[in-house]
Amino acid sequence: MTEGRRGSVRQDDSGSWFYIVDIGSSTQRRQVRKRGFTSKRSAQAALTALLRSVDVGEYVEPSRLTLRRYVEDFWLPNAKMRLRPSTAHSYERNLRLHVLPTLGDVPLQKLTGPQLTGLYAALRDDGLVDRSKGTKDHKGLSVRTTRYVHTILGAVLKSAVKADLLHRNPADQAEPPRMTSVANGTSPMRTWSAAEVARFLSAESETREYALWLLLATTGLRRGEALGLGWQHVDLDGKRLTIVRTLVDIEDTDDDKPVWSDPKTAAGRRSVAIDDSTVAVLKAHKAMRAGERLLAGSEHREHDLVFAQPDGRPYHPERVTRTFQARAKQAGVRVIRLHNLRHTWATLALEAGIPAKVVQDRLGHSTVAITLNVYSHVTPQLQTDAADKVAALIFGGGD
Repeated sequence: MTEGRRGSVRQDDSGSWFYIVDIGSSTQRRQVRKRGFTSKRSAQAALTALLRSVDVGEYVEPSRLTLRRYVEDFWLPNAKMRLRPSTAHSYERNLRLHVLPTLGDVPLQKLTGPQLTGLYAALRDDGLVDRSKGTKDHKGLSVRTTRYVHTILGAVLKSAVKADLLHRNPADQAEPPRMTSVANGTSPMRTWSAAEVARFLSAESETREYALWLLLATTGLRRGEALGLGWQHVDLDGKRLTIVRTLVDIEDTDDDKPVWSDPKTAAGRRSVAIDDSTVAVLKAHKAMRAGERLLAGSEHREHDLVFAQPDGRPYHPERVTRTFQARAKQAGVRVIRLHNLRHTWATLALEAGIPAKVVQDRLGHSTVAITLNVYSHVTPQLQTDAADKVAALIFGGGD
């Protein structure tokens, strides 16, 4: 037997070596042992390394806790108390779909940076995979989404370090895919011209979704803001609607229970004016929905949503986006993201000379600087117009 400062190395009856060490303060000591060493030298080296980690404050208690158990039993419940509902829901969804199927059963303390890097590579190649069937549900994830998964994992594992379950964060040793200029949003913003908006709306004028597309195109609302509208939030006589919540997702229940969130910022909770044409379309849409409610009878889900499926169930936000893009293709206009209808409205408004402060208020940005930064591609033309108009006043004699 070889004695250490707070431990010893011993040999058992089978000839294998092990160490025993006391960890903790003089009043709260606990004994840790590890078996299976093939030599006295290797057992002593492991003991020395452990004692060194204790001395420098890097020792963590061994644990078999898996990543799945830590996420589901500890991290997510805490996150739901601290984060906005939409953020917590997004974190939970990405962990459930993209992380836990692959790494969920790995012990938390055995996670490594290379394992995470391998996960990111698989997500880029395969996307969401149904491993029970061996089938791929969709194409690989974008760089932006993969890096978002990396950010979430970094937050999860950082909290484990703080809880003394890990010595260091494996995400710090991982290598997520590099963000290119296209992926990080510096590529040109894709928006429609006024003619393209008109062409699309004309093609959609007889569909159930027409009122939704029109409202998005004429107000610049976010997808979730429009899908979260209840009729109590719409004043058709006063030609205004009020944004008080957003629809983030729907839970897979019998009535597709909505997942709500508050607006992103205080400025997001706002009143938005609507024009006469949009009011007329919303009135017709309300009458249509009343007819659908009567037809559905007791089967109708009473969520009081302005935009909903015929039986009252909320729309799934991602399916709305896919429908929009399919309809754009059918209408013969450039296929853009549904969110780009918001960008289209803002771009057209600024180009029409509407003050940036008014655009900011309607979009729900917290500051006008954000509006000007997001739509900086419009600024050069605005500067040219300003130069021409002021020069015309000066050289025109002030007339």
